[in-house]
Amino acid sequence: MDEGGCWARTRGKLMQVWYELEEVFKNRLWFFITIGYTTQTFVTGGFAAYGIRFLEGEYDYDVGEAGTAFGGITVATGLVGSALGGILLERAKRGKKEGVESVYAGARLLTILSILALPFGILSVAFHNQTLFFVLVAFCELALFAQVSPINSLILWSVPVELRAFAIAVSVIVIHLLGDAISPLIIGAILDATEEC
Repeated sequence: MDEGGCWARTRGKLMQVWYELEEVFKNRLWFFITIGYTTQTFVTGGFAAYGIRFLEGEYDYDVGEAGTAFGGITVATGLVGSALGGILLERAKRGKKEGVESVYAGARLLTILSILALPFGILSVAFHNQTLFFVLVAFCELALFAQVSPINSLILWSVPVELRAFAIAVSVIVIHLLGDAISPLIIGAILDATEEC
């Protein structure tokens, strides 16, 4: 076995990965889209984790009932919202040139969907009304999940074709490591620290 050749190939592949990482992270558009997606994933992860806790405390659900109710809404709005986001993106970019014009059309759509999600999320916990809670959560999650297709499209459109697969892979790692993987821990710590207040 040629250990020198094996090491040279491995080193070459590692250098290629390093080069692609540099290219992706130097791309400001990709970077800011990914940071935005990370914050959206952080919120969604925290919302999912603590929606169940909210149902337990506010409406006396047991954990199983709360998980089923919240999970059912999440699955339904995830399926419908993802498809709806793709349809809305196609309409938003109609008549736009491929590239920057499409990215900006998608970014405007994401801004509108984020602004729509916020009041539904806030109002869902503002009233002690179980039916209203579920309706408002459904609309909030629908607006959040409608962002998935546009965000992923923007990530792909923001980089050269030869970096697209790598860019989407890196963004998936970033959004989960810094988004929904840590949001329950951080939000839980904040809730625990402020529970006595």
